[in-house]
Amino acid sequence: MEQLEKYNANATFFCLGVNAEKYPDLIKKIIEAGHTIANHGYEHLNGWKISSEKYQQNIIKGKEVLETLTENEVKLFRPPYGKFKISHHSHFQSKMILWSLMPGDFDATISSPQCFKNISTKIKQGDIICLHDSTQAQNHLQYCLPNWLEFIYNKGLKSENIIL
Repeated sequence: MEQLEKYNANATFFCLGVNAEKYPDLIKKIIEAGHTIANHGYEHLNGWKISSEKYQQNIIKGKEVLETLTENEVKLFRPPYGKFKISHHSHFQSKMILWSLMPGDFDATISSPQCFKNISTKIKQGDIICLHDSTQAQNHLQYCLPNWLEFIYNKGLKSENIIL
């Protein structure tokens, strides 16, 4: 959040309900910093490998947890892995958001400079970049986020919203 603030950039944090329950103070800090909280489900379930009923329950539970913690309606949902079945779509109670660029920040087999290059060579105005704030992505994120923000600024692109 410090890097985002430095570049006056807003982010949408797609949170898992199970993690939000563990770290409610972090959810409050995200909101206080002016960022948006959105639903990523209660648990990180693969929509291709789960029944519609369980998927719906997971989405609803995640939304309820986040709305309780934020005291606001949660209007956005990003399906874990970007995977869902058409039959799940009727269960989305929020606007579904996907991404246009995925740098692979969670991929331990690539270097941080490669992760940075995966975005910097392709980015254009209007792209939605999906980053992860997990332990697997931490090293890449610490390296790449300030570099991307600087790159976006120098290229004259407006950083309207970053997806985390």
